[in-house]
Amino acid sequence: MRNLVFALLALLSLSACLPDPGPPSRPPQAGRGYRPPSPASAGQVPRRQQPQAPGKPPVAAAPAPPDLPPVKLGQAPSPFGAKQSAPVVPIPGAPGSFADLVQQVEQGVVSLYTTQVADDPVAAMRGEVGSSLGTGFIVDDQGYILTNFHVVEGASDVRVKLHDNREFQATLVGGDPATDLALVRISAFEGIRPIPLGDSDSARVGDWVVAIGNPFGLSASVTAGIISAKQRRDVVTGGGNIFADFLQTDTSINPGNSGGPLINMAGQVVGINTAINAKGQGIGFSIPINLAKKIATQLQSSGHVEHAWLGVQLADLDPNLAMQLRLPEPKGAVVANVVLGGPADASSVQRLDVVTSFEGRPIECSADLRIETGTSKPGTTVSLGIVRDGSPMSVAVTLGSRPR
Repeated sequence: MRNLVFALLALLSLSACLPDPGPPSRPPQAGRGYRPPSPASAGQVPRRQQPQAPGKPPVAAAPAPPDLPPVKLGQAPSPFGAKQSAPVVPIPGAPGSFADLVQQVEQGVVSLYTTQVADDPVAAMRGEVGSSLGTGFIVDDQGYILTNFHVVEGASDVRVKLHDNREFQATLVGGDPATDLALVRISAFEGIRPIPLGDSDSARVGDWVVAIGNPFGLSASVTAGIISAKQRRDVVTGGGNIFADFLQTDTSINPGNSGGPLINMAGQVVGINTAINAKGQGIGFSIPINLAKKIATQLQSSGHVEHAWLGVQLADLDPNLAMQLRLPEPKGAVVANVVLGGPADASSVQRLDVVTSFEGRPIECSADLRIETGTSKPGTTVSLGIVRDGSPMSVAVTLGSRPR
């Protein structure tokens, strides 16, 4: 028995000196995490693992980094081996390029150069003259061109430069300071291409638009943006308040763009670029083309425009005034004064009446009523919704002609 115990101890000591057997031999499998052994490590014998300190869990070896797919030029790798996202698809209606649109309409845009004789008699005797520039666009094949009135106001000479660099003397057909619109005409009928006129009422906030013009004399300059807002009625231009529900756009408009077209993605004019906010960037205003159509028709037929007149002086409401006039909210146009013998006086409109509607359309401020009246035809009888002493009522007024 004693000899048997010694034999077992000897056998255990011998097995402790031998290296630990490895896993069963098998061919390497290619795949994630596999790395072939380097020549330096191929002949090494793995050392016996050292016992871990008591109470500490064993430390696992860091896994090998995953195999990432090859990266093509112009593509960023997916982070941490994540699956590649789907390709970016433009929103329907967002153009990849405006080039085709510009080529379609650019021949209808013209540059205007004007000369003004000085009003001062002494300066006129000295031969001093002024000059300005602007933009216009051809509206038919008879050479008629729409632009802003302030571009040609007081001009003794108006020259038009076409897209192909031909220049023509232009004749002022007529102008309307109240809407800042003018119609000029050139004698060129060959090689001119009018731009179709669209529907500004159907234009939506967020629609893509393009402006082409002559900013700072840089003819045929193209800028693009969107319609930022509609029915801006509180815009004051260099000539004061005008009768227009402006379209607001972030399309770049600069001096020299005045009178140029604002074009939608169908290649139609929806506005005439007229004014900018000098204190901000990307805040421009365009006269809606639907108003311009009406004005251009009158200018072509008579050379001037007749605007309707109500015969009142107006003021805006504030919360305190609305409370005194027993109104539920500060909306409407207050009649501050009535012109004796005017249309409103003949229809029993009184001071401190608050006009709240015009032909059923709501009036929220004095600008609303001024534009509704100014864009109506003289002699038209309209229905005004008013509030007098807190009581609503309706008054019929036959509009007169606005004094010039």
